[in-house]
Amino acid sequence: MALPVVSGAFHAEAGNVATDETGYLFVYFTGNDKPDEAIRYAVADNELQFHALNNNAPVLSSGRVSETGGLRDPHILRGDDGRFYMTATDMVSANGWDSNRGLVLFRSDDLIEWTSQAINIQKRFSGNDDLKRVWAPQTIYDRKSGKYMVYWSMKHGDEPDIIYYAYTNPEFTDFVTEPKVLFTPEDGKSCIDADIVFKNGRYYMFYKTEGHGNGIKVATTKSLTSGKWKEQDGYKQQTDRPVEGSGVFKLNGSDRYVLMYDVYMDGEYQFCESSDLNRFTRMDDGCVTMDFHPRHGTVLPVTSKELSRLEQKWGRRALAAKSVADNGGAWIDTDGNRINCHGGNIIKVDSLYYWYGEHRPGFDSTYQKGVACYSSPDLATWTNEGIALELPADGDGLLVRGCTVERPKVVFCKATGKYVMWFHHELKGQGYAAAHAAVAVSDTPAGPFRFVRSSRVNPGVYPANFTDEQKTKQWNPDAMEWWTDEWKQAVTDGMLVQRDLDGGQMSRDMTVFVDTDGKAYHIYSSEENLTLHIAELSDDYMSHTGKYIRIYPTGHNEAPVVFKRGDKYWMITSGCTGWDPNQARMFSADSLMGEWTEYPSPCIGDNWEKTFNGQGAFHINVDGEDYFVADEWHPKQLADSRTKIMHVLFDNAGKPVIPYLSVNPLTDKR
Repeated sequence: MALPVVSGAFHAEAGNVATDETGYLFVYFTGNDKPDEAIRYAVADNELQFHALNNNAPVLSSGRVSETGGLRDPHILRGDDGRFYMTATDMVSANGWDSNRGLVLFRSDDLIEWTSQAINIQKRFSGNDDLKRVWAPQTIYDRKSGKYMVYWSMKHGDEPDIIYYAYTNPEFTDFVTEPKVLFTPEDGKSCIDADIVFKNGRYYMFYKTEGHGNGIKVATTKSLTSGKWKEQDGYKQQTDRPVEGSGVFKLNGSDRYVLMYDVYMDGEYQFCESSDLNRFTRMDDGCVTMDFHPRHGTVLPVTSKELSRLEQKWGRRALAAKSVADNGGAWIDTDGNRINCHGGNIIKVDSLYYWYGEHRPGFDSTYQKGVACYSSPDLATWTNEGIALELPADGDGLLVRGCTVERPKVVFCKATGKYVMWFHHELKGQGYAAAHAAVAVSDTPAGPFRFVRSSRVNPGVYPANFTDEQKTKQWNPDAMEWWTDEWKQAVTDGMLVQRDLDGGQMSRDMTVFVDTDGKAYHIYSSEENLTLHIAELSDDYMSHTGKYIRIYPTGHNEAPVVFKRGDKYWMITSGCTGWDPNQARMFSADSLMGEWTEYPSPCIGDNWEKTFNGQGAFHINVDGEDYFVADEWHPKQLADSRTKIMHVLFDNAGKPVIPYLSVNPLTDKR
């Protein structure tokens, strides 16, 4: 029967190769629970950075193709005829390790659609009444017989597990010969998980010494079914921990081979390298990465066309090993493109997260397109939803291509059912002189957002914490020298508030915070980036009410990140050093519009004094845990700027602490 692949991953014989191999397909299962016993796919380019396809869900329905409802130990082969051949153990481990009697054969022309046939060895062949288990089938093309040969381990009664083989029909739907013994170790003990590689006229069989050593050994022969195997000395794994499920594949464009195996007691995979299939060395950490946790599986070199077909069918996982899992890595979306989304925020709508940020020139254009939007079900797999707020190429309005949009923040207003976006807006041709706050609105989270207005904030209104004495003072700012004691005192007393009173207060780096009572606030760097303002928004979040305060005059704070823990409000900011990172600052208050207390940087660990080379963008709470999201700016190409996510912990006094993490902690939430 023809089966559409419902979800999945694979491995192949190193000797059979195609031309134009530019990547790899990893076929695997994930665990001993029944939902995990299904075939999954992952892909990698030649750098061996594997990404799970189909959100790490199965690509084949175990219940439809197997007798037991479970598929384990998948092996994949590129046939000499150009087709693909796959085998798997037909087993549900919850039924017991001696519970299965069969395997499943698969064949495909394109790695997408598969025909299959389950074969119960005990029922298909007589003389197997005491058969206990059938494990880890694999396929190789026997050049001498001109047939495909499947080999696997079987255990009868109290006898050891040994390797058997049988030839298949051309359709790969049945065996045409009785199972025969292929290999028995000289010591007569159990062996399982055989993997045969053909190299320079010789067959190399890698196998596990089951129940005695639990490691990987190699035996060789020049004649596949002669029974004349020569066993090499020693074990091949580069660990003293128990291993199983060996798989060998040849690196594209190289004479070197990779041996991988499942360190099953520790829940990890290891990879080793060799040129002679005898002496192996452990590959350095990071040489092979995976955004999934496989069990016994295999890897098949694939062409660029095949890789593209697989990714088009099941999508590429984005928040990945060298992508979203790597703090500071180059994150990739489901189309395989770099994510271009900076300085924004993430909100959750129903089952999806929406990530908004500055689109920056460099990857797909020479100009800023507007505000980008990506969606994800798991904070790891990001789909490009397009430009949520576009900068029109033509027109004479304030929002036009050539202006600058920074720090976009989107919040949902329950009172109106609308999605409201605020952002720092600089007008075309004016550099950073305008210092506007702009607002846009949409009926849907992905947009398009409709531009509403752009202006300075609260014109003609004094801050709520401005004294009557401050309102009467007069200065000439242009006549004062910056950073003198006199000038700093004047700024503290409100000189720049007075200067900008009629036209409204400056608003640059900013955020929007929605409190637990539904009230929203606009927090922004004002007064030439010297003073923070916190301004109350209207009930529809579309305008300012005129109530605002100023805090820490001359503090030079920007990039505010605000969150609430219990009844305490916390704010983390950066200093003003252009695109260069600096030491974070932290503040707390019992009321947003009340008094704020300053603390040292909450960051600890490597490069804490530079906020891990980042600058705060926003806060997100996931499953009750707080996370600090920062941008690592690359000013020579802002599109190449990176995202870093750090877990916010709290000390015994309830004060935030942010330790350095090289790996994005939110990838564990997918």
